[in-house]
Amino acid sequence: MYLHHVKREETILKKTLTYFLVALAIFSLSIPLTSTVHAQAASIKVLNYTYYFDALGYIVVVGEVQNQGPNNINGTILTGIVTSSDGQQVNGWTQVWGKYLTPQQKAPFYMEFQTQTESGTFITDVSTVDIQVAQATPTEYYQKPDLLTITGSQGYVGTNPGRAATANQPSDGDLGVFWVKGTIQNTGSEPAQYVRVYGTFYNAIGDPVATGYSETNATIATGVISDFKLGAFDLNQSVVPADKKIATYSLLIQTEGPFSKGNAPVPIVTPTPPPISSSTPIPNDGTDINNESTTPTWVYGAIAAVGIIAVVAALLLTRRRNKPKLSVNLSQGKPKSKKPQRYR
Repeated sequence: MYLHHVKREETILKKTLTYFLVALAIFSLSIPLTSTVHAQAASIKVLNYTYYFDALGYIVVVGEVQNQGPNNINGTILTGIVTSSDGQQVNGWTQVWGKYLTPQQKAPFYMEFQTQTESGTFITDVSTVDIQVAQATPTEYYQKPDLLTITGSQGYVGTNPGRAATANQPSDGDLGVFWVKGTIQNTGSEPAQYVRVYGTFYNAIGDPVATGYSETNATIATGVISDFKLGAFDLNQSVVPADKKIATYSLLIQTEGPFSKGNAPVPIVTPTPPPISSSTPIPNDGTDINNESTTPTWVYGAIAAVGIIAVVAALLLTRRRNKPKLSVNLSQGKPKSKKPQRYR
């Protein structure tokens, strides 16, 4: 009986030592891992953004980000907080309209906020908007810069009033819509898959005021020239104030393959609009967004410590055969309200 008790204690001691070593190993890995994730998020900078209230009453924030780090970034998630003059707040998040961004490459974003707060009240004005980078995923792959080329584009404002909108059908007109039409050619040696063109639209002083994207082209074969057309979402140019009038635009081509692997060359950027000036809401020159010094080092240690506790607890409960939980996808965690079909 005594021998059995001793062996049992030895077994418990061995298991405890094993758990401790595993936890220690995870702790040693968790700090550099956390730092790496933080560094990737910090490499994406929010350059500038503006906001407006759309026809449905949503607050829409549009702007640009830039990959200012050394690595390619596959996907970027932004979070935002809108604060009214009386201190009420609403939250939102979105994915940047650009994947496999190479160093120095820019991409637009479009983020919606409902005006109803968690307490059930509504905000009717905007005092400040704060946009932060929540996630930026590094990757070895990037879109081939010599695969697709925009061979021409032209912007114009629609003039067709069309039929009046009804409860069951939107208007078929395009009065006031800022359109961009152009052609895109596959100048590479492979077919391009699922091609879409994204647009960022700027006012006369260079602030981004609208975004939009084209229909997806399933495949563009080698040498083929294909047409594209996209409109600036929401902003009817015949009625918007002067600071929302579109003066110029930039375009970003996105595909789902083929890709190159390794260090990407600096992309050939579409000619940029005039220098960006400051505007409400604040900030925005990107200097304070995701500044690495804003997060103390002890926070990483605390996160790692929590991770160790969780791991040890999980190991001690290995005999409990609970059903596996579904992983949570941030993009599915907070469903966005649908809006009417946009301009075609």
